[in-house]
Amino acid sequence: DGPARLDSEGEGWRLTFGGASGALPPDALKVTRATDENGQGLAVVSLPGASRTRWLRDRDGTRLAVATAAGRVQNLPLPRSFVEFNLPATLHGVAVEARTDDLVVGLGRGGVTVPRGQIVALLGSNGAGKSR
Repeated sequence: DGPARLDSEGEGWRLTFGGASGALPPDALKVTRATDENGQGLAVVSLPGASRTRWLRDRDGTRLAVATAAGRVQNLPLPRSFVEFNLPATLHGVAVEARTDDLVVGLGRGGVTVPRGQIVALLGSNGAGKSR
């Protein structure tokens, strides 16, 4: 079993399940770390063409920010976890699952931005961490 993939096909879409496990599509969205003009940490998910985010609540009350973009399929095939939020795997666009009540999700830097209270960087292979 591998990740699901959504591809545009003519006027419609093609959904494929499975495939080579561990093989990410070449157009998978990238998650990077950055800082804003005030030095605050940001997580940035590349999503060219994103124009808006919307907040939703699931049945359990979990808050989700959702951002989509027109054009080619852009997905996050593998989930990512952070202290203040999760990025679940998506077939198209970005979903941000809030773990805190004050999480802010915005657009900028060519994608979706999530300010983070702390950035933790792992140094070397011994797992020693540094917070700022």
